[in-house]
Amino acid sequence: MPLRLCLTKAKAVDSGVANESDNEYVALAKLLIAEKKKKSTQSFWSSYLDVLPSVADIAPAFAWDDDLRCLEGSPCLKATESMKKKLRDEYLAAFSDDDDDDEEISLSNSSIVSF
Repeated sequence: MPLRLCLTKAKAVDSGVANESDNEYVALAKLLIAEKKKKSTQSFWSSYLDVLPSVADIAPAFAWDDDLRCLEGSPCLKATESMKKKLRDEYLAAFSDDDDDDEEISLSNSSIVSF
């Protein structure tokens, strides 16, 4: 596959939506959000982005806080909590101001970032 067809951190930095200090996942997330906000005629990536699952399709994966109690004593609970913390920390690092350290991020039914 030609590199010009790949979404990369370098493309995110070159487009101005990401910084060199961002990790690759955060840079790609910023690029995807910026491209998704463009009109389909303005984004080279629109036909590819249109086939990605919507926030509503994936949000239920984080809506099970009550159901997680069923996993107590299982390594799955610790892994899920670790992933939620990692995602929250990356979101805060990428999209919040330094003054918003106590900002609550919902990983339940509501979308984190709306398109």
